Amino acid sequence: LHQLTRNVPFGFNETRMVAPGSFNKVRFVFEIPRALAENTSQLFVDLREDDVVLPLTGARVATPEPSGQPVAAEGIELYVNQIGRVKDLGSAEVNYVVADVTFVDAQDGFGTELFDGFHLIRDDYSGVSSEVDTSKLVTEGGLGDFTGSGEVLYRLMPGAADAQFVLGFDDPVVKDGLTRRVLIVFEIPADGEDHQWTLQSDIFKDLNRNIPLEDYTHPGLLGYKTEPGFTLDSADFEHNLSMAIAAAIREHQARQAA
Repeated sequence: LHQLTRNVPFGFNETRMVAPGSFNKVRFVFEIPRALAENTSQLFVDLREDDVVLPLTGARVATPEPSGQPVAAEGIELYVNQIGRVKDLGSAEVNYVVADVTFVDAQDGFGTELFDGFHLIRDDYSGVSSEVDTSKLVTEGGLGDFTGSGEVLYRLMPGAADAQFVLGFDDPVVKDGLTRRVLIVFEIPADGEDHQWTLQSDIFKDLNRNIPLEDYTHPGLLGYKTEPGFTLDSADFEHNLSMAIAAAIREHQARQAA
């Protein structure tokens, strides 16, 4: 749910009291990558008891079902759509590995949380996630400057960039019985470019996929989340609204007095 929901008429983005038997028109604003704008989609309503899934109208392209051999964990399956490299994104040079995956959760009354569920393992990993290369620290950072430049990473978690994308996996939850496609984005350090990496998981024990050198072929899905160019603080909005109403009342009273 996008932040702009609170600023559109009938926007419904926070807890509200609804009278029994009443009918209330509401609006929600969601953000999706432009590449998926024509695809079919559904609105999932998470209720206290039975959830509701409402198909949305107007789409012209059917969303494909996941294919291939899944990797299973308790109550959920994982399909790897593609793993590829991204070297540039817009005007920025990057060094990303994108794991494009689809989760299919079993309809068993429970959703699935996948916190810290995926990582990249370097080919010389020996059980230690990282260590400090003293010679590199001296030449690049200096002994008096602990900047982290001497750290060698053997086990990578998804990078901070993952949270910047609409399809990123910064909210690693799959609702009960639903299918969710996400992009898990890793940032390869410069000293790791000459090494082979594999995608692994502590949850999906059988997942062990080599990271290819080929480019990710769906860069259009790497759409950044947008931020409104104005404040969305509800207190500010209510204050400004009160000021505007007070000004209108004073103007009306002045006209009446004249």
